[in-house]
Amino acid sequence: MEHELSYNGKAFLVIIERDTSSPDGQRYKATVEGISYGFTFQRLSPHELTIFINGGARRIFAAATEDKVQVHINGHVLAFGQTGGDQQTFSRDSLEYGAKDQVATPMPGKVVKVLVKVGEWIALKQPLVIVESMKMENEIKSPTNGTIRSIHFGAGDLVEPGQPIIKIEPDPEG
Repeated sequence: MEHELSYNGKAFLVIIERDTSSPDGQRYKATVEGISYGFTFQRLSPHELTIFINGGARRIFAAATEDKVQVHINGHVLAFGQTGGDQQTFSRDSLEYGAKDQVATPMPGKVVKVLVKVGEWIALKQPLVIVESMKMENEIKSPTNGTIRSIHFGAGDLVEPGQPIIKIEPDPEG
């Protein structure tokens, strides 16, 4: 799959593909600017991975926005987007925030603003909270239709990956 990588105001073409020569089929290859890097990864949570590359391990946090996937690695934020045309982009389904009955942040950060109140009815993909991570504000959206059951953090609070920020009572009709 081809992706556009944005880093420090520059755009790079990245091609990510499964390495068909690996015996177990669990190795991948990323080609950036004509240079290929072999890697494997282990998923720790829906938004957290350990990537093994060049003999080292790196912890990665990933979050989806409207038009890209942001990856936090070693203090840097990389943004992967669609290259255009009919190319595929990352599946956002695997990067939704939280579960159907809660929202959580995939990266450590600070709650900037809570956009809803307890008892409020919410719609699928409705913005619920804004969390700042690595000097970038991320809008976390509802994974379902439902009602806000509880809010566990407020503006200025620090949150860790996976901590439930808001609990939702999902609408049984979807």
